Amino acid sequence: MPSKLYEQLSHEGKVLVDQAMEQLDPLYDPERDLVGMYYHSRRYYDNRSSMYYALALLLLDAPGCAEKAERIIRAVISTQIDAPEEIFHGVYRHDGAPV
Repeated sequence: MPSKLYEQLSHEGKVLVDQAMEQLDPLYDPERDLVGMYYHSRRYYDNRSSMYYALALLLLDAPGCAEKAERIIRAVISTQIDAPEEIFHGVYRHDGAPV
């Protein structure tokens, strides 16, 4: 059963959450706790899609969703570059995914 917060969303908001779950759940990689996509037979992990998926999980608030969302958020945070003296400080690494 969806959460009270989900129930309070507009029709459009519910559609976005439902689409995120439908499209991103099959792409979730539990070993990396990130959403991965294939491009030319290579798997790429996407931080933005992973965060959309985490938000959808939190909005649904089904059993286990909050814990899964926390793992995803921590995995995304772990990709952030911590190099205060460098130009890319605070940027999130990616694995060469196509634009």
